[in-house]
This record gives sequence, structure tokens and C-alpha cells, in this order.
Amino acid sequence: MNFPEKIAETRETGKADLIEYSGALESEVVEKIKKEGDIPLRRKMLRKVAVWGILTMLAVGAPEIKAQEKGSLAGGEKTENVKDNEHDREKELKGNEHIIPDAVLLAFHQVVDKNTPPEVGGTYVYKNFLDTKEKENEFEGLLKKEGFTERQIDTFNSYLTAEQGIVLSESDAANREKFNEVLFHERIHEAMHGLDREDLDSLKAAYDDVVNHPGIKKYDKLLGKYYEESFLWDRNHGFDAVLATMNWDEFYPYLANGKFVPRVEEEIRNAHPGAYKIFKQMEQMAKVELPK
Repeated sequence: MNFPEKIAETRETGKADLIEYSGALESEVVEKIKKEGDIPLRRKMLRKVAVWGILTMLAVGAPEIKAQEKGSLAGGEKTENVKDNEHDREKELKGNEHIIPDAVLLAFHQVVDKNTPPEVGGTYVYKNFLDTKEKENEFEGLLKKEGFTERQIDTFNSYLTAEQGIVLSESDAANREKFNEVLFHERIHEAMHGLDREDLDSLKAAYDDVVNHPGIKKYDKLLGKYYEESFLWDRNHGFDAVLATMNWDEFYPYLANGKFVPRVEEEIRNAHPGAYKIFKQMEQMAKVELPK
């Protein structure tokens, strides 16, 4: 997540949530949007649908997050299992990368981005977003309510105000697959942030190609007719594709994590070799090295 232009992409979502969201994406309303000739208008309409889907999933998951905060993270305490996992994962982190309690990330997002529901997940903090006394006080007040000590609050504050740092939630650290995915995603953001304008323009041109690429005609045997599938399709029922179209710099972290069907990366490799070379260099920089 490249803050603050962020979407709730790193919290766990259940299969039922994605199926429900997929239904919305394939609804008659979205099909009409896809046929809209005005590209900027079409993107704007798709964004509205995407926000609806994200809010739905957050609403579904809210009780689970609340229970998790009270059970293992209240007062800054962790379960022994999370402690052990965090200790193991910290060996794989760089000096600017830290694992913090879920409740701290929720408070951070609540303070710095009031237009989006607070969320749990990784964040690349490319600058200090707690940049006013008002924000600092609000953040500190929320953590005090959670039972964190002054010393803990100072530590978390140092992680979240240091420019070009990455923070991950304890719940992500507790799951090996999720930890690797989120850390890799945020490191891609970090690598992109370090590129010059020329390289960024090259990546943006390749992105514009795939996001505006003509759809793929497929035949539905049950309906007995052809239909058009978006070229920028993914393995997650359309969820990642919509996030990528809402904010173009989210596209490459998702691509790096293998979220899209193979034709998407193949198109960039064949039609935009310069951008593809930059992308592969970012992947190498962001690689998560497992401890020996």
C-alpha cells in the first residue's frame, strides 16, 4: 500500500466476500459501464463500484478484527504464537522495516486518512504523515485507549514517522504466506518510489497499454454465445484488477505477486521491454530472503 492513495488490499478476505464482490463486478450495471465509450467516465464509474465492494468486505470483517484486537492485541500484548512468529520474521526484515500490533496500524490509518475506513495491513510510509501536533495527539490518544505505554507509543511513533519505512501488522507476521506477499508488495512500492521520472513514465505507459487493451472474446458453452473478458483480468475474481485501475502504482505490486493472468505480464514483456526490465529489477530489489 502506497500511502495515502490506498485501498484495503492487505487485510484477509474470506472466499464468501470475494464471491459476493465478484457478483457485483459481473452485474448488469458493470457490464453497461464496460461498454461506455468515454474512458475517463468509465473509470470513474468503476471506482464507485469498487469502493462499494471494499466497504462491503470491511463491514463483513469488522467483528473479526474487533475480536482480534481484544483477544491478542489489547494493551500491546501478543499471544505466544504471534511472538514466536514475529521473532522469526524479524530476521528477514531490513533496518527500515518493522512489525507492529494491528491496533496501532488501525489507529494510524484512522488519523492520517479519514476518507477511508481504517485497515490492518502493510504500509510503505514514504514520508511522515503524522506531521502536525493535532495528528500526533490524536494518534497518541488512540493508543493510550488501547492500553499501550508511553514507551511503546514512542517506539511506534518512531517507526511511523521515519521517512521511507515499511510497517507490517502482527497478523500478517503470524502467517508465512501472507507475510511474504505483503512485504514483497510494500517493497515494490519502495522500489518504485526510488525511480526517476523517465523510468516511472515508462512504467505508466506500459500500464496504460494493458488497462486500455481490448478485451478477450470467449465462448460460453452454457449460454451459447460469446462474451468479452477484460484483458486486465486476475486470479481473484476481478478484485485486484479494479484496485489496479483505481490507482496505477498499485498495479506493479499486484503484478509482482502474480495476481494477474499470464497474458498481462507477457504483454508488457513483448510490447514494452524497457518497462519490463525496470519491473524485473524492482522485483529483484524487493525479493524476500529467507534466513538460513
